[in-house]
Amino acid sequence: MTQTTAIGFFCHTQHMPTPDDMMRCYDLIENVFERLGARPTYFSADDGTGRGGYKKVGGAFQRQVLDQRTLGYRSIGLAANPADSDMPGCDSFLNMDFAFGPEGEEVYAVLTANEEILRVGTRECEEIIVKIAEMWQWDYGFGFERDAYTMPGIYLSGGASDRQSAEDRARGEKWYACYQPEERKRRIRDVFPYNMIGESHLAQVLPDGRSLREFIENDPGSDLKPTGNLWLWKVSPNRAELVRTKLCGTGIVISE
Repeated sequence: MTQTTAIGFFCHTQHMPTPDDMMRCYDLIENVFERLGARPTYFSADDGTGRGGYKKVGGAFQRQVLDQRTLGYRSIGLAANPADSDMPGCDSFLNMDFAFGPEGEEVYAVLTANEEILRVGTRECEEIIVKIAEMWQWDYGFGFERDAYTMPGIYLSGGASDRQSAEDRARGEKWYACYQPEERKRRIRDVFPYNMIGESHLAQVLPDGRSLREFIENDPGSDLKPTGNLWLWKVSPNRAELVRTKLCGTGIVISE
């Protein structure tokens, strides 16, 4: 069973990235691939009308998008696929995208990588999270590991599929239903090995009178440190469910 590491950062805002922002983020994507020793095979960009998608690296489409510094495009990314792959959106072993949607007032960055490339709990994984955190003024994010067969990228973005466990599907549906940005900015989606949260999350008060910050600081398996404009709350992977159980019923966890 192959595991996939999934990392996502999200921001709800009316301030959409400029072409210069997009190019800066694309530089980071290239840097991540280089750091992980993965050769990109497909380049992706989309203009919001269905034009674009995945094209082979080094081709005319990539040159066109980069020559015009992504002007007119809403997403940009890279994927690394098996040499004989013709399904870049489905079977990549490393994929990273930066994108925005003016209609939904959302900016996001997502990364998925098979365990041979990147593992949860490693120093390298945390360093990459820090780099992404510094890339934009994010509202929240999370990182976890799931069976690659379940397509963790779908769960990362709040979607559901029949490949997911019943529990993940139920939790994902609760997160998807809580679409109000103000709720997502103050309540955590769930408890993951990596939880990127803001001051509003940390200020939430539990029924016993403690803030979430105080809860985290007194939890023996948790670690909290500033990262970009957020805080990185790390939970030992084997304790994530235990910590979640402690917080269920407090109103803090959206997906309970």
